[in-house]
This record gives sequence, structure tokens and C-alpha cells, in this order.
Amino acid sequence: IGQDNPTCGNNWYYPTEQACLDDVDTSEYTCTPGTITKPYYLKHEVEDNTIESTEVCLYYNNNEFCLGPNYWVETGNGGANHQSAENGVATENKLQTAMETALGTQANCNSFESRAYCYFGDFSCFAFANGSVDCNDYKNAGGYCEVDGDGTSLCE
Repeated sequence: IGQDNPTCGNNWYYPTEQACLDDVDTSEYTCTPGTITKPYYLKHEVEDNTIESTEVCLYYNNNEFCLGPNYWVETGNGGANHQSAENGVATENKLQTAMETALGTQANCNSFESRAYCYFGDFSCFAFANGSVDCNDYKNAGGYCEVDGDGTSLCE
């Protein structure tokens, strides 16, 4: 939950629709779930009105691909979130296979020591060595949705 007058309209997120409704001026903002308007979004696993986990998703080619935090692959060379070209390539390969399978189309992918990504059309998804993942509108310098390694999330 956000700070300083959080609202559903300014990037703060709530564990339940009711928590949002209780905290915002509903004449100006909406808290209605299921109103996804962009091809990238957050998907929450909710149990007893509490968010248990969050994934970032991309809807493309009439299919959905989602990935959770800490997607980065460790190849055994170093500790958790170790940055290396080898780990970047391993993560790129994992991401490419998963995305192509889920979305049913070929991806363009690349990797570096601290990040791996694949893109389709105007949209891409990233996995970072620090545990964060995001999907975004990279081509138009548009918004993004992100889940950090600790599970916190946001969309802009």
C-alpha cells in the first residue's frame, strides 16, 4: 500500500478491491478489477483476499506469457544474482524458450551480464540479475509493469 494519499490511479496497489475502495475518492478513480487495457500487466495469486504472489505478464499474439521474480538463471559460477555473461545467456535461453512456447511466435532476444530480454513487435520482457522482471512497451518508450525480487510490484 502506498503512502501520502494513495490511489488506484497513481501507481499504488492494494491487496483487495475493497482495500482500494476504502482508501480512494471513488468519484474520481476506479478500483474495478479485470479492466486490463495494455498488453503488459500484473497478475496476482490471491488467497483469502491477500496477494500471495505476483507475476508480470505480456499478452501478445492472442496468448499470455507471465514470469515471476527471481527468474534469473544461476549457472553455478557465483552466488545468488551473480552477474556474468554466462548467466545472462542461460537466462536469455530460458526466457526465449518460454516466451516462444507461450506466445506461439519467434522472439528476438539478447543478454548482458545483468539482464536478459526478448521482444515481440513493440513489446518486451526482461529478467534481471537482481531478481526483478518486467514487461514493457520498449519501442514507443511507453510504460511498463515490474515485479522486484522481493515481490513488490508496480505499473507505469
